[in-house]
Formats: sequence, C-alpha cells, structure tokens
Amino acid sequence: MKRLIKRIIFFLPLFIIVYKIEIKDICSNLPFIISQKRNFEKDDYGYYLTIKKFPFKRRYKLTLDRRYQGMIDDYFDKIKTDYISFFLVDLENKEIIGFYERGEIYNKPLVAASLFKIITTIAALKSGEFGFYDYVVYKGDPHSTEPFLWEKGKERLISFKDAFGTSNNPAFGIIGRRIGIERIKEISKDLFLGENIRWIRTGFIIDTTKIEKLCSGIEGSFFSPLYTLFLTSGISNNGSFFIPKIVKGGVVYNYGRLIDNDISNAIIRYSESTTLNGTARRSFRRIKSEYKMGGKTGSLTGYEPFGRYEWFVGWGPTEKPEICVVVLGIFSEKKEFSPNETGLYFMKLFLER
Repeated sequence: MKRLIKRIIFFLPLFIIVYKIEIKDICSNLPFIISQKRNFEKDDYGYYLTIKKFPFKRRYKLTLDRRYQGMIDDYFDKIKTDYISFFLVDLENKEIIGFYERGEIYNKPLVAASLFKIITTIAALKSGEFGFYDYVVYKGDPHSTEPFLWEKGKERLISFKDAFGTSNNPAFGIIGRRIGIERIKEISKDLFLGENIRWIRTGFIIDTTKIEKLCSGIEGSFFSPLYTLFLTSGISNNGSFFIPKIVKGGVVYNYGRLIDNDISNAIIRYSESTTLNGTARRSFRRIKSEYKMGGKTGSLTGYEPFGRYEWFVGWGPTEKPEICVVVLGIFSEKKEFSPNETGLYFMKLFLER
C-alpha cells in the first residue's frame, strides 16, 4: 500500500503537467475548436467551451465578442446557402472575435479563384520584375478567362494597383509570364502553401497549369479558408504571419516576417482600388463607411462541392489595419448574400465601435 501511495505521489504531478500541456495544445488547435461550435455555451460575459478529457474537464472562455458573434449568427442563420466560412480577426490582440461555419469547409482546400492574384503580386514585387508603381500593357477583356482571347484587340495600359483592384485577368497573365512558374512555386513555398501549418491544411497549386491561368487565378490554385485567414492576417500585420487564437489565454503561433513590410504595405494600398473603383466598389458604397478599407475578391465555378465560389478578404483601415476578415460563400443556385458587402459591413461595425 505504501508503495502504491509513493507511486501515486510521484506520478500525479507528472500526469498533471502532461495533461495541462495536452489541453493547451488542444485549445490552440484552431480546426478542433471550430469543429466544436455546437458545444459552445453563451452567458452574459461571453462564449465558452467545456473540454472533457478523463479524468478532468475544464471550461475555457473563447475570444469571440458577444456583440459581433451574436450579429454574425443572426445574419447567417437566415441564409440557406449550404457552404459558408467567415472569420473576423482583431489584429491588435491577434484573436478571432467572430466566425461562422457551415458545411465543414473551413479546413478544406478549395478553388482560390482570384485570391491567387495576391500570391502573384507578392512574387512580382519580390522578384523585382515589377515595381510598386509600374503599368502593364494588355489586350482583351479584363475579365476574360480564355488566354487566347488576350492576344486580340488593341493594346491598353493599366497600373499594377488598378489591375489588382479590378482583378484584371489578362494583365495578371502577362505578369505571370514575366515572373515564371519557378518564382511562383518559390513564393508559394515561402508562404507555406502546400504544407500543413500545425493543424491547418493550407492548399496547393497545380504547377502544370498554364502560367497565365495560374497567376490570374483562373485554374490550378486551392486555398482552405483557414489558410486564407493566415494569409490575410499576415498581410494585415505588416508581413509578419501568425495563427490567431480563439481561446482566451491561448497561444498565438507566430511565423515571423514572411514578406517584406514594403510589399505588405503595397498590397494594402493596391487593395484600396478594390473598394474605390474595383470589384467591391458597389458593396463599399452601400455600407457607407467613413473608413478606408481594402481587400481582394475572387469568384469562380468549382467542384467538391459544386457551385459558384465567392471569396472576399479585407482589412481596414488601410492606413494601419486593426481588423481583417475572410468570407466565402459557395452558391449552387441563387446567390443569397454578398461576401464583399458582408465582410465590409462587419469590418465597419468594428471600426465604428
């Protein structure tokens, strides 16, 4: 009996330490916490999740903000779309203050569409093939998805910034030809695309895709919503990338400066064109915000699941981002909400708090 008691006294502290480390690891596992949404509890002070692990259980407070999370739930619960991912991140505290998930797509690589133009922009600026204020000469319809049509018509001139904001496919096809597939692969690898980041499945590129289609986002690129959150947060954070926390007191995993500060700032400046005269200009006008906000849109028909993929990533204010957002809706039939307007609206609410 004495021997048993001695063993218990010896092993119990070790067991508790191992248990606490394991629980801490679980609480930093963003996909796992998101998968537990049905078990979230709400009271007057916020949202909580109880994690039971024999022989203990512990109640953790989540970073979700009651004001925004309640509005997010009310907004999306009324929408019938089968697949939705939404994340709202407070950049100062590096924590998720609002999210919504339907269809379990948050950690699944999905067609990135024109979001891949962000990778193309980083590669172009980092390679030195293009400068911040360069112009691109292109032909064809700006939104054409067939490269053979980009050889027809008269030559037109567009700034890199406006090409980004209007999501000009032929201009990005030309940029892609200039920088080449090897540079794209290198930058993708630098940004962890194609690898797992702890528990996050990032996505991948199909490097046999025609370079014009890959760099314009028409084919061959796949991002998971959680990887898109990682990419958006890092650009908003002066090029220093991190996985935001969702449990109070949890760990923020920092991955350091993956892109130079001047490149992240250039993307932020370019993204103002998206909301002022680009693909999200109508949404920005409708929300009537006094704050400067930017972002990138993407839309493309995809499979697994089938539907029209509509992405929006955004940040604001563009002078010094305090908030960023990722929104994805996959519409098999009717488009029931605008990811652009939804993302901009919730950023506006945060900035006007």
